[in-house]
Parts: sequence; C-alpha cells; structure tokens
Amino acid sequence: MLIDISKISGEYISKLAGAYLHATFVFGAEPIEASEAKQRKIRKWISNQYIELVHELPKESNIFSIENSNKDVLLFLKKCVDLGKSIAKEKENKFEVDFAVVDKAAKSALKKLLELEFWPEIKAVGSDIKIITDDTPAFRRILTLKNTDAVPMGKEGHYCQNLGMVLKKEQNRFCFYGELEEPVEETAIPFALTFENAEVEIEVYNSCNNMTFWENPWDFLRTISFAIGMKADLPGDYCNAKEKELLPLIKEIVALEYWMELPEQELFSFSELKKLAHQYGYNKAEIMLGKLETIKPSDNKFYKIVKKLIAILCEKQCEPLWREIYNKITESQTEYPNKVDSLCDKELLESVRKDIQVLMESKGYISTYPDFVKDGVLNGIHLEHSYNMTYFVGMEKHAQYHIHCYESFEENDYLTIQFLCGTAFLKKSEAEMDVDVYDCLFNAKGRRLFHTVHHYIPLQTEEDTEADNLETSVTIAVKKAECIKLTKEEQNEYYGKLIPGWGMFWWVFLIGGGMFGIAMTLIMMLLCIITTAAFGLFADIPEMLKTMPWGLLLAIGWIGFGGAMGIVEVLAHRK
Repeated sequence: MLIDISKISGEYISKLAGAYLHATFVFGAEPIEASEAKQRKIRKWISNQYIELVHELPKESNIFSIENSNKDVLLFLKKCVDLGKSIAKEKENKFEVDFAVVDKAAKSALKKLLELEFWPEIKAVGSDIKIITDDTPAFRRILTLKNTDAVPMGKEGHYCQNLGMVLKKEQNRFCFYGELEEPVEETAIPFALTFENAEVEIEVYNSCNNMTFWENPWDFLRTISFAIGMKADLPGDYCNAKEKELLPLIKEIVALEYWMELPEQELFSFSELKKLAHQYGYNKAEIMLGKLETIKPSDNKFYKIVKKLIAILCEKQCEPLWREIYNKITESQTEYPNKVDSLCDKELLESVRKDIQVLMESKGYISTYPDFVKDGVLNGIHLEHSYNMTYFVGMEKHAQYHIHCYESFEENDYLTIQFLCGTAFLKKSEAEMDVDVYDCLFNAKGRRLFHTVHHYIPLQTEEDTEADNLETSVTIAVKKAECIKLTKEEQNEYYGKLIPGWGMFWWVFLIGGGMFGIAMTLIMMLLCIITTAAFGLFADIPEMLKTMPWGLLLAIGWIGFGGAMGIVEVLAHRK
C-alpha cells in the first residue's frame, strides 16, 4: 500500500530523506538501483538505524509497513529526497524575494540564523541586537538586527525548532520565528522576533594562532584550512593575495575531512595535493589521491580511501609535505591580528602568560612563551600510547621535551590555554636536527609522542564555576611530555573521572587470548600431524591426537597471552 507523500509533514520528509542519503553512503550505491537482496538489507538497516523515526510516523502514513515491498519503500524515500530539495529551493526563492532590499552580506548571515541548533547569546544595543553567527579561528561574523521587537532574551542554549523568516508586508518589517525548547522542562515556547533591517560586520584573525581540537597533524591543518575556506566563501573580499593563491590547495585539504559536503554526483580533483605528493616521492599517497578523483564523494569507498590516505600522510616520513603546506598557510596569516589578543582582557592575558613563563622555567624549560623546550634522559621502561598502539619506551639518552601553548577565548565564558606536549626520542643522527613540537605530532612508531592538556580560566565567577589551578595544569603538561606518571589527584584533574580499565582487561583476555589459544592449538595439531606423517607413521596419528594434552596447550596459550596482553592494555590505559 503506497502512501500519499502529501500526508507526511515537511519535518518527516526531511528525516526520511536523510535516512535514504545515509543509506546511500553506507552501502556505497543508490538504493533504488540495488539488487532485490541488497534492497532487503538496506530496508532492514534503515528500519533498525532509524527505529525511533519508524515508530514516530503516524500509522496511516508509515511507509515501513510490512504491506509495502522493499522497492516501494526505497522509491518513496527517494521521492522524499527529491521533494526535500524542491521544498528547499522554493524556500530559497521566497527568501530571496522577501529579502531583496537587504544587502548580500547580511542576507548570508540571516540564512545562518535559520540553521541555528541552539539559541545564541544576544547583545542588546538600544533597540538593535547583535548576534555572532560565525566564530572561527579565521574570522567572526557579527549580525546586527536593526530596530527589533519581541526579542527572546535570556534563552541562550535553548534548542531551536521550526525556524523560519518572512517579510511582513503590511508592517514593512521582517519576522524571524520559531520555537525554543527549554533544556530541563522540554516545553517549546514560540517566538516571533521582528526587525527593520540587518547589517554585518566581519572581524578577521590569524587562523594559525587559535586553539583547536584535533587528533593528528592533518586534523590540525584541516581545521585551519576550513576556517580560511569559510572566510573565502563570505560575500565580499576578506582574503589576502597569498590566501587566494592557496585556495585551490586549501579546498583539497578541506575535502579530505568534509567530503560529505562535496557535490554528491560530481568527481573532485586533488591536483595540488597530487603535485606535492609527486614532488616528495610519496607514491602511495599520489596513487590514493588519484583513486579519489575517480570516486564520487557520496560513495563509501571515498571515505575508506581518505581514512587510509590520512594514516599514510601522518607517518613521520611524510612530515616534509605537511611542513610545506603549514609554512605557506602560516605565512599567509602574518598580516592578521591574534584573535585572543584582540578580544581578551590585556591584563588577564599578560598575567597568565607571565605565570606560565615562570612555572615553565622552574621546571627546567628554556625559551619564551608560547614555546618551551627541555633536553633530558628517559630512564626506566614506560608504557605510552601513540596512534592506537601501545609502546614500551625508555632508556633514551637523547630525549627532547617540547611544550607549546595555544590560546582560545570565548566571550563572557572562558580563556583556555591548551598545552601541546611533545616528546621526541632522538637517534645520534638526529641530535643536530631542528626539532619542534610539530615534529612530535607524526606517527614515528613510538619515537615521537604527543598529548594535550587544557587549562580553563572562567571570565565570570559563578557558584558552579571554578578556575583550574595553573600550577597543577603546568605540572600535568610537563609530566605528560616527560613520560612521568601522574598522581591520583592529577589523573582526576586530567581525565575528569578515571575510567576503569578492568573491563578492557577482560575484553582482551577473553577475545584476544581465546583467539590466540585456539589458533596456537590448531597450528600445533597441524604440525604434529605433518611431523608424524613425515616419518610414515600414519596409523599413529589418531592415537597421537588422543594422547596430546590439547586442553592444557589451549589454556596455556589463552591464559598466558590473553593475561599478559590484558595487563599491558590496562597499564597503558591508566597512563
């Protein structure tokens, strides 16, 4: 029984379209073009993955009813995708007509309001209000709504629903409407904010000097590139000549992280990255980039290749390529001011920087804020973690410890110092090398390690807000760099709450130990059969299989290997 699509609300059409697109990515093919067996699998996957959505749909319009065939269900979901695009296009056209008198820059910022997930902080200036629609490492976009009325103040953090924007022709005013859901009581409160006009102000910053969250050097590079790319997409001209020259390369770097935002049905070129990979002789990376150019971003294969490519580019031997890109981007940012310097209270900032300098010097580190370095010797054996692998490190005569401080400022919220802690174990041939903290970000099979430690300074004193102890944060950063075990108090400060490691032990013991024990027993059994047969004693094989202590062998392999590896994992987890 096919459902009339007109009976389903726009909200559900959007959700059903999202389910279809998600399935397209996961299964790497257009569901409506898949085989009957695969369509059955896709339908089952959607029903399980979006079980809440399936139950939410009204009975009379539930397309997932058992009466509907797999093909009919997927065809209907594809209709939802097409209808969703059509509805979005109609809304876009109406918006352009209603807001024709508003300049292009302000219009772009108003569209960002319609994408709000949570209600932002609003600053009132007379009858006008200011809203920060974008706050990135490279720029801040501040939208001013002129001569406003019925503004929902004090609703920061409320969940936004059913947002829309129209022109009230009879009043010659614009109306921004929707519902705000209270976080605790979960009751939706409607609002209809009106305004006369809109203006936009753009503040540009050095994107390389702002703290970001990342797991590897390419995450770091992509975050910076994404912010510059967003700035380039703003209506107006906010990029300098060097940035414009780098834009083709920047877009390729961004595509390696935000590939889902690329055009679904179009192939993407990685010519700039391929050129660099060829220049440095990274054949594997060049081949993978070539493969990506032949696969649509909506295909799951694209994601899998990107994952492998990033793993290769994060290896130590690929650092020169990363360095060249990072140096070019850094050079393009020198004319812009530091974001934290521009926004944060100068007295507070100078005080924190001075205190960190004194504390780092007291720990034996040299150089000046924000970079610190210390040469040392690592005695004993330590368990450390790098790129999802556990390593035994120690007995190093040439160890070098690096700590770099990144800053981040959230207006009326926090000043955050991120300590990037790097550990480099140098060979004799590397003793004269110019090593810095970024050298420690790459996968060098345990020869380079890095950690991050965050220190939060609240800008407003409230009952539930407490500033971190700066001396404790510096001590933790130093210990993470120097592979020194943290005290229980420091562990609580660093991790927030210690995660028990024994669950991990049993997982490794039962699964890893069991698989090793079974594999070892089967291999030994096979070797015994081959050895007996080699001497021509075929008749003795059954008796040999009966008398050998296979159970004991299985237990030794299981308990010995599983227990040892389980303990190693627990110790590494605690570190």
